[in-house]
Amino acid sequence: MKWYYPDPRDAEKELTMHHFSRLRRCIDFFIDDTLYHNDDERYRARILAGCLLSIAFISAITCLSISFIYTGSPDNYIGISITAFIMLLYSCLLVVLKFTGKTQYLAYGFSIPLYLSLIVSVFVAGGAEATSSQIMFLLPVMMFFTSGIATGLLWAGIVLITQIIIYAMYWSGFAFEMQMTHAQAVEQSLVHFLVTLTGLTVIAWIYEKANQRLIEERDNRDKDNYFLSRNDLLTGLTNRSAFFAKINHQIAQAKRQKHFIHMLIIDIDNLEQINQTFGYDEADNIIKTFAQRLKIQSCFSHSARLNGKRFALTLLSEDKNSPEASIQTLQQAINQPFTLGHQIVSLQYQLACSSHDADTTVDELMIKAEASLDKLRAA
Repeated sequence: MKWYYPDPRDAEKELTMHHFSRLRRCIDFFIDDTLYHNDDERYRARILAGCLLSIAFISAITCLSISFIYTGSPDNYIGISITAFIMLLYSCLLVVLKFTGKTQYLAYGFSIPLYLSLIVSVFVAGGAEATSSQIMFLLPVMMFFTSGIATGLLWAGIVLITQIIIYAMYWSGFAFEMQMTHAQAVEQSLVHFLVTLTGLTVIAWIYEKANQRLIEERDNRDKDNYFLSRNDLLTGLTNRSAFFAKINHQIAQAKRQKHFIHMLIIDIDNLEQINQTFGYDEADNIIKTFAQRLKIQSCFSHSARLNGKRFALTLLSEDKNSPEASIQTLQQAINQPFTLGHQIVSLQYQLACSSHDADTTVDELMIKAEASLDKLRAA
């Protein structure tokens, strides 16, 4: 069951998130919350889904660029094959993520092929002069966010060692192949720079949004927990402990205003009979409707469900006598019959009222109200 809590910041949050809602929905489409055990797993899964989506998209753009820009190059099929492979592989990994949720294995599933494809690109594009090695620096960043600090540091070491080996081979005189002209190499350098910059920006944005989503989910859970700690789950009315706390505040208010405090207790007599006749679901519906009728009684300050069949209301007034007019209005509301399918059901109940001046306590109010209720039953 979800509860809504009005927050003046909601409109601002909604406006801020509007521009990114489509990408966020795309990421959430591949996240099945039931597959993850805690917030940390869901958080890493969202980052992984965002990385897979962004790299698949960048690979598709790069593949199309190579196809149209380097149409005259005899070896453009190498770049097209690599980028198309990465795009298709990452699309498949997204599907696997959606149905399995295995973030740890899939993180390696997307990092190793990308690493190997960049190694191939380096060896066919001039070795140390190949700007495709720039993209390798995305790997430690992605692994840090998707698999944790240890894995991120491991990949940082792998990339660093790879770069040292490539430069060592270059300085030792190893002849790397160069399948591009100088102009094409310059153009590719620009493309790789833009890809690296875009990748880092997207990863940072995905991290921020995943973190924001995690905070939102925790805030919602905190609100739910706070609500459930003070309210009855079925009816939404104040529960017993929270009701007593409110009465203490109300007693203090009565002292300041020199008013009297009145407590009404309503005890439903035929609830068990309704349970046995119509079932617990229908009885719960009656209880919820009954609670709604209590809530709309504006003359009463607070309403609560004390236990399964007992309810309470409080009222402040200048008159020390029982508020008969308010009680009559309340009885008219709760005496209205309830409809269950084609049958009409009426509640049988006892209603007792106790009145006190402000020099009282919660216990005294409850004892007197329950004593009045016992007298009614004994009569």
